[in-house]
Amino acid sequence: MRAQTGAAMGPRATATASIEADYYLDLVVDGKIDVELKAIGQLSAVHEAQVLSYLKASGLQLGLLFNFGEESLRFKRIVLSADHHSRNSRNSRTESPAG
Repeated sequence: MRAQTGAAMGPRATATASIEADYYLDLVVDGKIDVELKAIGQLSAVHEAQVLSYLKASGLQLGLLFNFGEESLRFKRIVLSADHHSRNSRNSRTESPAG
């Protein structure tokens, strides 16, 4: 297993828009999984949307969103569907552990 921290995604042009900012993934594992780390009171849809945006921009299909700021560790597994070029959020899904 290989992990890379601070993986950069520079300005990127897409079919619909041009992104003029640099973004950094917290951690990329085996060149396949985007791991995003937070230490906030509670995760929200904004944080999931951030991971989805990173997945689309990086070409990765799987993201893990961890939050260390709650009473106990919380995480979400975010999967980008094969049709990742669509702007429709129904083409992606998030999963949380049971319990």
